[in-house]
Amino acid sequence: MADAMWIRRSSTEIEQRKRRQRFSPVGALGITTFIMLLVWLLPRHSGSTHWKAFALTFLTCFVLLYVSHVLVGRYLIPLPGPSYGPPTALILNMICPLCRTTQPDTDSHTCQCGGQLEPLDHWRWVEDDKAKGPSTPAI
Repeated sequence: MADAMWIRRSSTEIEQRKRRQRFSPVGALGITTFIMLLVWLLPRHSGSTHWKAFALTFLTCFVLLYVSHVLVGRYLIPLPGPSYGPPTALILNMICPLCRTTQPDTDSHTCQCGGQLEPLDHWRWVEDDKAKGPSTPAI
């Protein structure tokens, strides 16, 4: 049985993961839903809700947030203050490429062994070949 270990992803694989995160609509959908929930809860004139206007506003807000995230990499919300990027961990998990130990990020970004820490997202945990399961033959 071979040992499991950390393997560094290729630069192509890292770029593909970043691209997938950038084109993911989940963040824009969540922010839009939250904003529209606040709009819906605000006091309004007596009478029925105009669902067509509500749907059009939802769609416009979602498209603007999604496009801003794809083009700029941040959710540009037209409010005073900072624009918001995708959620990030408060303490990044890092790995040392020399000793291959995982650890929280430090201010110096260096390991105790002297290696330069890298984001753990740039690495993957690989089990031995038996743990991957049998390969299926091509039909």
